[in-house]
Amino acid sequence: MLTFMEGARTRVSAAAQGYRGRLRIGLTDGLAQPRLTRLLARCREEEPLTQVKIIEMTVKGMVNALGHDQIDAGFTVHTERHNGFIKEAVWTDRPAIAIPRNHPLLALMEN
Repeated sequence: MLTFMEGARTRVSAAAQGYRGRLRIGLTDGLAQPRLTRLLARCREEEPLTQVKIIEMTVKGMVNALGHDQIDAGFTVHTERHNGFIKEAVWTDRPAIAIPRNHPLLALMEN
């Protein structure tokens, strides 16, 4: 009940300030990649009156928050699927390796 009331209070306050909507995003795995930053900047450009709230949480916390309407969407690199939720890949990155110039593994990569 307290969470519901706090959410209502936040929405009333946002409406009083002219916000047209809100977007609550959960992040897990320390996910603060440049692509996510660009996405949020684009959201701000296209919908400047929409309040965007970022919340860092565990995967378990994200699933719970989605199920209880505490966040609207979540970003994670966790691959496990949960019933009742849709998980889509929004981007993929090529893995990179950093090793010293004289490391023996370089001999394997030269071919």
